[in-house]
Amino acid sequence: MKNPPLHRYATRPGLYFTDDGGADVVVRSETADQVWLCVLEPIDEPSAFFQDAIRLFEDPNISFIQQIHEFPVCTRIIEHLYLRETLFRMTGPNYGLWYVHLPKAWDGMRYGYRVDGAWDPKHGVRFNPYKFLLDPYGKGIDGSMELTPAAFSYECDVVDRKVIGSAYGAMSTVDSLGHMPVSVAIDDRDTHKHEGDPQHPHVPWRKTVIYEMHVKGFTANAPWLPESLRGTYAGLAHPTTLAYLQGLGITSIELLPIMAKQDELFLQEHSRKNYWGYSTLSYFAPEPSYATKAAQEKGAAAVRQEVIDMVRALHEAGFEVIMDVVYNHTCEGGVEGPTVCWRGLDDLAYYRHQKSNTGRLEDTTGCGNTLDFTNTHVVTFAIDSLRYWAKRIGMDGSVLKHTPEGKYTVDINIDVPDHNFGIKLAVDALVNPDYGVIKSMSEIDAVGHRVVHGGERFSDSVLVTPDVLEGIAACAELAPLHNPPNLNGVKACMALMPQVPQVVVFDTAFHQTMPEKAYLYGLPYELYVKYGVRRYGFHGTSHKYVAQEAARMMGGEISDYRIITCHLGNGSSVAAVKYGKSIDTSMGYTPLDGLVMGTRSGEIDPAIIPFLIVKENMDAEQIDEYLNRRSGVLGISGLSSDFRDLESAAHRGDERSQLAIDVFAYRVKKYIGAYTAAMGGVDAIVFTAGLGENSSSMREKICEGLEYLGTGIDPVKNKARGKNQEINVDGAKVKIFAIPTNEELVIARDTVNICRRIIKL
Repeated sequence: MKNPPLHRYATRPGLYFTDDGGADVVVRSETADQVWLCVLEPIDEPSAFFQDAIRLFEDPNISFIQQIHEFPVCTRIIEHLYLRETLFRMTGPNYGLWYVHLPKAWDGMRYGYRVDGAWDPKHGVRFNPYKFLLDPYGKGIDGSMELTPAAFSYECDVVDRKVIGSAYGAMSTVDSLGHMPVSVAIDDRDTHKHEGDPQHPHVPWRKTVIYEMHVKGFTANAPWLPESLRGTYAGLAHPTTLAYLQGLGITSIELLPIMAKQDELFLQEHSRKNYWGYSTLSYFAPEPSYATKAAQEKGAAAVRQEVIDMVRALHEAGFEVIMDVVYNHTCEGGVEGPTVCWRGLDDLAYYRHQKSNTGRLEDTTGCGNTLDFTNTHVVTFAIDSLRYWAKRIGMDGSVLKHTPEGKYTVDINIDVPDHNFGIKLAVDALVNPDYGVIKSMSEIDAVGHRVVHGGERFSDSVLVTPDVLEGIAACAELAPLHNPPNLNGVKACMALMPQVPQVVVFDTAFHQTMPEKAYLYGLPYELYVKYGVRRYGFHGTSHKYVAQEAARMMGGEISDYRIITCHLGNGSSVAAVKYGKSIDTSMGYTPLDGLVMGTRSGEIDPAIIPFLIVKENMDAEQIDEYLNRRSGVLGISGLSSDFRDLESAAHRGDERSQLAIDVFAYRVKKYIGAYTAAMGGVDAIVFTAGLGENSSSMREKICEGLEYLGTGIDPVKNKARGKNQEINVDGAKVKIFAIPTNEELVIARDTVNICRRIIKL
């Protein structure tokens, strides 16, 4: 029997933005009686939860805690802080997790938790609902702790910066809100965030030279930096700083902790600061004080983006980026310390306690507390944090994720120095006796590979031969960031499995059926002859798959229909598929052409380039950076390359975010019209990839005005996400589909078909 899939609430905590404009929120507390999600809003703005929340008033006869237990959603005004706090009672515990669906959520939303339960500090139980708690998975931080009685769960006073009171005394009823940092929500759903980023350098150990540095300290007095960039992430990313580091001959930058930090109680009592950062406040949020003043003023998302830009710049300069991390203890210190997060959520589950005296913490670190890594969920928490910094921020590091059918996902965290090691690691996972899916490598009959660029040499998937390897290498000039690592992967598999057939599937191959009139540019023909300057197109494997799926859903073959496929994500393209063949596509010689994208300009007037060279004094490299990394919807909005950020901001009235959405939708619509004309009509329009599959609002906006084609979107069907779905109104002449792409399946099918004549599959 196949194991049923686990509900998300039973696997991972965190705040997850949803397509309905809200968010699913999950937090762990195994021993609490009740947990609330608390959202903060300024009182001089209308509340997003006005219709849902019951207003609380100060009543001397009923405590704040009693009141919040009465209502599923309640709100109160805190006049001296100019804040409105709305509390959502969470459901749980379910496998130790509490959850709630927030009806409205937005980028920059300030939030936290309150937790109620027993107060029994002598037995390690310290729940206090008067303390406003950070989200352990929060991606942004706002504010810092003040040394006041409000910061502590137990009754105490602060005299001459000394905390006076017993950690085993009565529970404090002083509200900590306004005296402690709060979490800031950042919409981070874009799985394609780092598409187009430079390849992570992989320096052999024998050549590695590591430079350990403190971001703030290293750049604080750098004479080459403007004052505004000294002591900042942006200062480390400055070209002159990078040139200086290159001149030292180093290969790898090890950053002393850059996770958000909090001064320990001992230091605060002595008016000192934790310079080095070994006192973690948040394992997902970067330290705000290392960001530029401009980024700090804009908020947590801007601070985070400055870190991402720093890592990208270091990679572009050829440096590995290593993080120094601290997972053995937190900034909360011993039992006498403040209640910021973990202590208030579940002291017993997060921290190690003395066996002979559960009221005391084990202090193997010398820092007052020790995270309990005998608890599986603490291990998961640390791994989730590491994965986030590697995958979402871009820090170097490698995670092999292996999900056997019907079994739990296995994450293998290990440094992967080269392709040979990585392929061996993957194969070992496949044959592992505990979580593998095959008994031995002898069960592997063939291997399929995705290769980005095949130029004009390859119009279809092919069996690997020496000539094919040479051809992939020759096309590296057309895709310098992709083809070389693709080729290394093929060679690694050949070395590990020398008798096993290898097949390569080219991302450009599907578009090789384009006629000359479609792929030639209005340039001297000699450029095409000498250098192969022409339209190639990309995302071919995806376009092929979803076109085939659309045909199947219409009851025929791909050769029966005229289909427009829209692969929409951070990188986007549209293709015209006429009776099974691609006759035109929006991307060109490179993926820069065509649609406006996340950070790419798409098609522009070529005269703009010499204009920028003159007016902005740009060279070729700067132009390339400007058009590929600083343009698109990011450039238009000035906010983000993530359409979820833009939709959220537009919903709140941000005009430039709305403009970026409108420009993108208009361009897609224009291509649909053009390709309808090119094919002499259209039978189906398909939306796929991250944005196309998941954004009902974007699909609706694109299709608005296409009724003349004999189609229209059904608003109920259009709510589809993550599954094949016909979303047009009943009886429509032209079908509209949302279809999740599956490039891996195309690769597998092509590999089987090519190898059938060699081996029995």
